[in-house]
Amino acid sequence: MEAELSSDGYWLAALIWAVVAAALVLLLRWRVRREALEGARWAVPVAAALFWGVLAAVLVRVYWEAYYQHFYSAPLRLVVLLVTPFFYAALGALLWWLARRLSGNAPVTFCLLGGLEALVEHLVAIYRLGILERVPMLQGADPLAVLAFSVPEYVVYWGLVLGLAALLARARRMLVASRPTAG
Repeated sequence: MEAELSSDGYWLAALIWAVVAAALVLLLRWRVRREALEGARWAVPVAAALFWGVLAAVLVRVYWEAYYQHFYSAPLRLVVLLVTPFFYAALGALLWWLARRLSGNAPVTFCLLGGLEALVEHLVAIYRLGILERVPMLQGADPLAVLAFSVPEYVVYWGLVLGLAALLARARRMLVASRPTAG
């Protein structure tokens, strides 16, 4: 029998993730400049594909029996692994596009939009896929607690994506700068 995840556990995890999210967002606000990614529009989608693709592979491998099999059929296991990087690459591009156009600090806005995306994703999982009824370890969990947990969790995930994108863009700039010039 799998351990149930309690509502109290979700509230505590939400608080812990919120502290981590706040620290990461502040770090990104300080270290990542909008201009650093302007010339590298590819960086956010590539980072999102890498991050979410690896995360999906790990989660499907580790939690298929305990979680995913309760609402996805076995053939979808491969589909999830193949589609996830492309879906999140497109979503990352959209979030970065929106973050650059909204007022405020683009990296902070990007992370906060990622938290809002978590609400949509988890509302679908709770009310369309029925995860709180179908997944034994989630039975009895308060939907509000799950949603409260998901927002800072995804702020962290999308913050890591943005940090990775900034590193990829910087690495590319350094490679281009180190090439010998013809002449």
